[in-house]
Amino acid sequence: FRKALGELRAQSGLDQVIGGFKGVGSAIAGLLSKVAVVGGVIGAATAHLFHLVDGFDDLGDKAEAMGVSVDFLAQMRYAAERSGAAVESLDSGLQGFSKSLGQARAGTGRMAAFLTKVSPALLKQLKAAKSNEEAFDLLAGAMAKIEDPAKRAALATATVGDASLGPLFAKGPAGIKTLRDRYLELAGSQEDAAEKAGGVDDSLKDFKATTDGIKAALVSGLAPALKVIVDLITEWLSGHKAEIKEWA
Repeated sequence: FRKALGELRAQSGLDQVIGGFKGVGSAIAGLLSKVAVVGGVIGAATAHLFHLVDGFDDLGDKAEAMGVSVDFLAQMRYAAERSGAAVESLDSGLQGFSKSLGQARAGTGRMAAFLTKVSPALLKQLKAAKSNEEAFDLLAGAMAKIEDPAKRAALATATVGDASLGPLFAKGPAGIKTLRDRYLELAGSQEDAAEKAGGVDDSLKDFKATTDGIKAALVSGLAPALKVIVDLITEWLSGHKAEIKEWA
């Protein structure tokens, strides 16, 4: 096999082709090593930081979208997990409830239609709530009074869009507050971290854009050399089909 390959190289002039772009190959190797170094440093330095900052930035963004404080959302996430519900379900439920509450105050929406039939008094209380957090407590108080799990699940579905949150709200304002206080005791306030993460996240995005420019410059420098190699290999392969077939 080795002997046949050597004879093919000698007969075809492949060694001359290789020699013709050895310098180009060295240049590419150098550029590739630079790309690897830059990519490795950038990846190691930023991957963990991006993940950490993104988590707090996302917490702040979602709390703002729901019309609640960062600490309220962080504590409610903990309370949801302690009650067997997923954080994703809680986030979706609270955001949906915030939207439904706005619709109810405008006299529209599925939640308003449902509560008009089953509990006009609760609807009136929710619409009069001074904040979304107060409205959440009112909803929890109403759910805690419902003994039938099926009816509680129906109310949860109509208000927060997910029956899996029923056990959480069934704890009532006092039970939820106990869990929220426990989280505050364990983790402390998340407000400052979320606020500062927003600024850091913007800076990290600027940094990533800068590294995109560096990588683009490296590729721009690499492209001409790559083209030379690809063209030479293509020419050689095209001109030695018969020899390659015979050798194979």
